[in-house]
Amino acid sequence: MDIKGNLKEIGKHGSIYVLGWILNSALSLGLLPVYTRYLEKTEYGMLSLLDSTIELVRILCALGIGSAIIRFFHDKQDDEHRRKVLSTGITFLMIMIVVLGVIVYPLSGKITKLVLGEDGRPLYFQVALATMLLGLLRSGADTYLTTSKRSITFIIVNSGQTLLSAVINLYLIVFLGMGVLGMLYGSLIASLLVNVVLMQYVIRKNGLGIDTSLLINMFRYGLPLVPAILAAAAMHNLDRFFIRNYVNMAEVGLYSLAYMFPFMLNGLFSNAFSRIWGASTMYSIARAPDASYQFSRICTYYMTVLTFALFAISVGADTLLSLFAAPSYFDAQRYLPIIALGVWGYAMHTFVRIGVDLTKKTYLFTINYVLAFVINIVLNFLIVPRWGAIGAAWVTVATYFSFSFGGFLLYRHCYPIRLEWIRLSVLILLAIGLFICRQFFHVYGFTGTLLIEISFIALFPIILIYTKGFFTSGERLQIKTWCSSKASLMVRTRTTHQ
Repeated sequence: MDIKGNLKEIGKHGSIYVLGWILNSALSLGLLPVYTRYLEKTEYGMLSLLDSTIELVRILCALGIGSAIIRFFHDKQDDEHRRKVLSTGITFLMIMIVVLGVIVYPLSGKITKLVLGEDGRPLYFQVALATMLLGLLRSGADTYLTTSKRSITFIIVNSGQTLLSAVINLYLIVFLGMGVLGMLYGSLIASLLVNVVLMQYVIRKNGLGIDTSLLINMFRYGLPLVPAILAAAAMHNLDRFFIRNYVNMAEVGLYSLAYMFPFMLNGLFSNAFSRIWGASTMYSIARAPDASYQFSRICTYYMTVLTFALFAISVGADTLLSLFAAPSYFDAQRYLPIIALGVWGYAMHTFVRIGVDLTKKTYLFTINYVLAFVINIVLNFLIVPRWGAIGAAWVTVATYFSFSFGGFLLYRHCYPIRLEWIRLSVLILLAIGLFICRQFFHVYGFTGTLLIEISFIALFPIILIYTKGFFTSGERLQIKTWCSSKASLMVRTRTTHQ
């Protein structure tokens, strides 16, 4: 399949995942004003720290099997082999859920005190852990849906769970006033109801059972990923623990809210893209004679769209928070643009890692993740005690950029990919330059601020299009054709309605 065919496949399935993400995010954002009014900043911070802790436990339990399922699924085109991979992976995850529950639950009190301090209740951790165990089982089902390209089913299931969780959360938080516990119970109940139905479907399709030789090979692939994934989770989350220790829990709540917007946006792109990219398209492209060219161009196109989106929420941070958060949370806008810059650096790893995925040299991930983790820890120790949460945000930038570009240097011998570094540099420098210019325009009032923000957001694509040498002549023609077709469609639609 050529680059147009691969882009079409990415667009087809990716657009479905984007739609699902939009539905889920619309629910999350729609409820954010409620949550920030019924939850104190300290409570929001507690939820963030619980999520971070549970994520580390989840990674230890999964042992890299989720990634191994995807990789071994594509080793053969045979349906029987693929069912064997899925049944082995899912059965193993079910066993690990029981083992983890028996080991970790007795330690709930000590873990809660360590993570949340004296204000935390062991029940918080216990409910969050139960939800995580169900989610771990669900990861096997999600892998089946994505690898078999059942994108519509995947979105229906995920959106249904999000909606159900939102309804239960509203009842428990607003009407019963349960606070943090209401959020945790809402997620647990929704996860339980949805996962019971989904797992019956997946098990019926693939069965249960373990192929010992296959599981051993899956461990060989997946286990080297565990230190890497642990280091990645720590890299994403440890700054909250530093902020709690050196500032306070309320600041953790503000920082976590600011973190949510860039990562939610990155989730729109990376989750939708990776569902089809990492599960199928990347391996198809690797077999093409012009694979390196396709990889580099797709990287540039992806990062162009992501850069514009991250720039938009950075410039519009004031309006964004005024719309979706209670006034007590508005100070989170200080951190959002800095974290968005870090997310840009982190997103590059999606493409610099291609060679490792294709050659199965996953030990290189471990080296790079651990190095980035060490950088993160050292910088947090040096900077957060003096500069607080704003220092933690800049540590995030330094960590993510060193992670992706260090990975590029470490992985590049695995597979020849020539990324378009000049075009990528133009993207990020333009975004930073325009953001700095925006700071010189001070307007009071919601309407004036919104107009200034929209003006700067509109400037980004205009300047990019007219930047000499950024787009090729073929790309300019494609953009012009696309814009003309959309304009014609709008005119026809308006004429029809009249």
